[in-house]
Amino acid sequence: WTHEHPQYVSFQLAFIADGFKERTVAAASAQALKYLCQDCAVFLANHWRDVLGFFGDVASGTLDAADVVEISVALAHVISAVPAPDTALAIEAFSMPVGRELGALLQQTPIDTRAVALLLDRLGAFLRYVHIDDNDAASQLMARIVGDAWPLAQAALERVGGDSHVSESAAKFVRVLVEFYSSVLRLVAPQIIDTVVLAFQQTGLDVYLWLARRIVSVGHTLAADETSSLQLTSSLVTRLCDSALVLFRTTPFSDVPETTEEFFRLLERAVEAAPAFIIQSPSFALVFGASVAALDVNHFHAQSAVLRAWAQILSPTRRHIRMMRDATHTSYPVATIVELCTEHGLALCAKLLLGLLRTFDRELVPEAADVFASLAAVASDGPAAAAARSEAPFVEWVQAVLAQVPDASFAPAEKLAFVQALADAVLAHQWPKIKVLVADVAAVFWRRNNAQS
Repeated sequence: WTHEHPQYVSFQLAFIADGFKERTVAAASAQALKYLCQDCAVFLANHWRDVLGFFGDVASGTLDAADVVEISVALAHVISAVPAPDTALAIEAFSMPVGRELGALLQQTPIDTRAVALLLDRLGAFLRYVHIDDNDAASQLMARIVGDAWPLAQAALERVGGDSHVSESAAKFVRVLVEFYSSVLRLVAPQIIDTVVLAFQQTGLDVYLWLARRIVSVGHTLAADETSSLQLTSSLVTRLCDSALVLFRTTPFSDVPETTEEFFRLLERAVEAAPAFIIQSPSFALVFGASVAALDVNHFHAQSAVLRAWAQILSPTRRHIRMMRDATHTSYPVATIVELCTEHGLALCAKLLLGLLRTFDRELVPEAADVFASLAAVASDGPAAAAARSEAPFVEWVQAVLAQVPDASFAPAEKLAFVQALADAVLAHQWPKIKVLVADVAAVFWRRNNAQS
């Protein structure tokens, strides 16, 4: 309707403005303004001063923090539509006051952490949604704003990074900077890495692991060349691994399920993005051992994250082993994974098999069964294992684990049949069959023993 009747935009803005005067409809007014600005920005471009002035009037009044952020997004859409040469002026009119206020707050003692968090959210939302194309003056201004914004975020992280409000807002803000303005921040990328690592070391908050994963996802843009980018991201991940391992040595995984989830989601993404750098890092052997222990975590999302990390470690290794058998060259660090699987194989097999039988959430059985099959393939088909014997020690590991299961809940004849079928599948390199086999056994075991209890 607005596209057909743009002459009524001023009336619409006035009507929405009246809504902000009543707290009961302020949130609805914020949504209305957001969508009006998002979908009809071209008709509002000439009214950007009115929208900005109106925003200044209500930002500290009836609006909740979420509504203030919604309007920041709305302003970004409008300013993106402002034609040159006013684009740079509009950007500056919104962002500069926010930056100055944020800088002033960070100099105070004590710091108003809620106000700092809101300003970070406002500026982050604006930078996320404003889009400047083919406008050199505006692009140069945006580069300067982003360059000035990083020291503010750094100061917030260093001074009040342990605050629950600031940590969330600062992490989301830095995510916007690295995902949308990484080329502007290349000179300070090492500072960003150092600051994120330090924030996690000092606070142990899982939000910094979440931020690290987002950085890894765009890690290839952090430097001018791929090798330097990978070195930066691998440095971030390995240092965070070292810090997380210190935490996990004194705190059970199930006591910090959110941290466990974010750590293993980070590990999954890092191994996918830079397998050679991560797997061959000095600390990876310790991470591998901790990943075995983490299979005991009893929270669904954390459990899922651990299994997905294992899938990312073992499935590509299994694939590259097959390539090596076909005389195809690969630079994947297969030997390292095979060696670690040989060293930790019995413990890993026990965690997976007992988890499948007893503790894993039933929704995660297919993922766990796939990891179990990948372990069978890596341990049995890997270079070191192949040099030893065809079925390697995998079947022996399974026998040792089943010995821990009482005969009352898993009959000896059924154990024997399972081991024999497993050995036949290993000998024939039928890894998909192993996945189906162990999933079926786990399902029968679960139904029978749950019915008895």
